[in-house]
Amino acid sequence: MMMSSEAKSVAAMVAVNVAFALGDLLIKKVLEEGTAVMVFVTYRLIVAFIFLTPIALLLERRIRPKFTPRIFFYLFFSALYGVTLNQYLFMLGLRYTTATFTSAFFNMMPVATFIMALPFRLETVNLRSTGGRAKILGIVVSVGGAMLLTLYKGVALINPNSTSKKNAAVGAGKVPKNWTIGTMALVGACLSGSSWYLIQAKISNIYPASYSSTALMSFLSAIQSGILGLSTERKLALWGFKGKLEILGVLYTGIVGSGLCFVLMSWCVKERGPVFTAAFNPLTQIVVAIFESSIFHEPLHLGSLLGSALVILGLYMLLWGKSKETTLAPTKPRNNSKELVSTLNRSSRLPYTSKHISAIFKLQKLMKTMPRAVRSTCLSVINLTSWDTCRWRILSSPSSLGRVEKYEFVKEEGVSVEEEVTKQICKQIVQAKLKDHGCKHKRKYFSKSTDENKRIISSRV
Repeated sequence: MMMSSEAKSVAAMVAVNVAFALGDLLIKKVLEEGTAVMVFVTYRLIVAFIFLTPIALLLERRIRPKFTPRIFFYLFFSALYGVTLNQYLFMLGLRYTTATFTSAFFNMMPVATFIMALPFRLETVNLRSTGGRAKILGIVVSVGGAMLLTLYKGVALINPNSTSKKNAAVGAGKVPKNWTIGTMALVGACLSGSSWYLIQAKISNIYPASYSSTALMSFLSAIQSGILGLSTERKLALWGFKGKLEILGVLYTGIVGSGLCFVLMSWCVKERGPVFTAAFNPLTQIVVAIFESSIFHEPLHLGSLLGSALVILGLYMLLWGKSKETTLAPTKPRNNSKELVSTLNRSSRLPYTSKHISAIFKLQKLMKTMPRAVRSTCLSVINLTSWDTCRWRILSSPSSLGRVEKYEFVKEEGVSVEEEVTKQICKQIVQAKLKDHGCKHKRKYFSKSTDENKRIISSRV
């Protein structure tokens, strides 16, 4: 039995947070041996780039869009905000405050992502609907549970005789150097991490090759982190490996953490949105608490159990709210066809009619059976609102099985996708769009110079 798209997204994010938790425990041990932070970050990003590059070249050679300055712009800032600044500001805040305060601050990232996504219309909230209220309440409960997990310990339930209490008391007696600088750094780290989710949502549309985008992001982040590391850690001795544990940490966090996990997160942002992806961040603390208790014999406190339960409850409410909104989405085009036609026509030179909208609703159902590599391209065609942003052409070519119509969509960047399943999509949308404009033949060709073709179509409307 195949998993649904939502189940795959949930499983992917659970796996990502488990991997991040293991990486955090490994990084903790590595940093305790005196490894410089930016040196470690630079090496792990280099490993991630080396690991992902051959995979991207092999698996995405047919679907990789043409690299443009616009794509470079988004990838550069994705690397800057999502990795370089995020890691540096996080470590700076950790230095000037406490670990508990830092963890509590980073659990606010789902809320920050949700708030930042609203102005860009990457997330919508309808407080009058049950799903919208569930999303808001789910995020609040999840963040509240994460705060309880970090700020309240309670009685020890497992390993009560552990020496960690003594170590925690010693650590609590240390006075932070500067709470103002530390808090400002953590605010910047939280906002930069939330910005990455929003930028990645844009990248997934204009550059849908996840492995390639993650490899390029790792390459740019390695350069940025290297420059920042050389400016802060100028001693060459700090750039050498100190033992096997450091090598293991670099390989694991590079291949799994900065490599596979970022690929899965990028895919999840594309499929489910930035808020859905960020909402799973508190799960990392739950996994860390479990492993610390079972492997490192740290005491498990009542606050950890209560906080974990609230986090899971909040995540369930958020996922239920998003699924509820999806279920309540209109499936009958007649009810909303006039409103959708009006919306599309306001930004389109090629008018839409109710027949176009009916075809679009049918195509959306058909797209559920399509390969992931083709879905993003077809989405841009179905949501075509301007000849200036997306040009398309229809081709007919013979094959060994006889005359088979193949259709090719060409975007402004020069992206071309030829897939057998795309034929069904194009055939229906072409019939719906061109038939109403007096075009009897489906083999109508729209070249790159579309001015003349615009006038031809406009005259037939």
